[in-house]
Amino acid sequence: MKKIIAGGIFLFIAAAVSFAGDAAVLVDSGFSADGAYYIFGQYGKTDKSFQGWAEIYTVDVAGNDYLIHISCLLFSILSCFSENSS
Repeated sequence: MKKIIAGGIFLFIAAAVSFAGDAAVLVDSGFSADGAYYIFGQYGKTDKSFQGWAEIYTVDVAGNDYLIHISCLLFSILSCFSENSS
């Protein structure tokens, strides 16, 4: 009986987790030609409305700090927001 209850709880948790949130895909663009900057991003779809989104990050390797962070929400019109860390 304990195994049946434990199995039922496990299946319930597995089913609940499979429907949770949005999933991001990491895109590694790599280093610049001189090795001073590193660029990577991620994209996905939101969990409720299935609208696309993307984020792009630029890192100053020597300073170990983000330079530019761009966030985009993809609606019928593309809207992007840029944040400079300077």
